Amino acid sequence: MSATNAADHRLLEAIRESNATLRAVLCAVARRGKALREGDPDRARALLEAARAHPLYKAARIAFDLLELEDLMLDGPPPEQVEGYLEAEAVSRIVRALGDIRTALVPVSREAGLPGPAGAGMDAAVRGIVAEAAPEGGWPSLDAADYLYDLVVLGVLRQGARLQAAALAAPSVGS
Repeated sequence: MSATNAADHRLLEAIRESNATLRAVLCAVARRGKALREGDPDRARALLEAARAHPLYKAARIAFDLLELEDLMLDGPPPEQVEGYLEAEAVSRIVRALGDIRTALVPVSREAGLPGPAGAGMDAAVRGIVAEAAPEGGWPSLDAADYLYDLVVLGVLRQGARLQAAALAAPSVGS
């Protein structure tokens, strides 16, 4: 008698697929963070310095460590490159979640005209973004000597800034 059935096999395959997708997205974002750190170290340092003071940075670092996401990222050969849309969608969800948290904590931010990451402009930016061309020589590789959490944070900030700029440049609904 088998210990698992067909439904178990489907569930296990869904878990494997989810892990592979999470790994691919985290590695893609971290490689972009590493490219930012190597290409513009002053900007990377300033972004991390600002982010490190935020409670969400600290909470996410704990979660990253507890979930052993670094082990997931470094387990095996580098994952296949994710599609630009998949990466953009993942980053936009993170940016939106941070915007929602900001709005919940400081509800006047949107009313005061501060730019928010959510909305039709962000949706248009996500739909319109294409796979970013790798720099000459390809994206930097990741290894155990890298502090991957900071590279993921830098990658999210880098890609989030690209999405934010695209959202601000997108024509508003009804224009």
